Amino acid sequence: MKWVLLDTNFLIYCFDFKIDIREEISCLFDNSYEIFVLDSVLKELEKLKKKGALTYASRFKILKGLEEKVDEDLVLFSQEGYIIATQDKELKGRLKKPYVIIRQKKYLALVE
Repeated sequence: MKWVLLDTNFLIYCFDFKIDIREEISCLFDNSYEIFVLDSVLKELEKLKKKGALTYASRFKILKGLEEKVDEDLVLFSQEGYIIATQDKELKGRLKKPYVIIRQKKYLALVE
């Protein structure tokens, strides 16, 4: 079972580009996965007034963050075995591989 944790910018891009996260993740992990969102990511979406992305994010299981900053939480969860889905260049450099990114504004790819 793979655990995928979605970053704020990843959710915004997926919503804007109309990418079906569940469908794309199932292609990567053969239906053996769970998708999560941090409670702090939901708060960021509220602050950014991204109501569509917030509604989209609410479909997934919610995890309570450990730190005050979302990026710090994502790095910690990455070290615990979660696969982080992000478009943030700086964050990708800090994550344990593998992680998930968006390719060509229409599908997801696993970076190993």
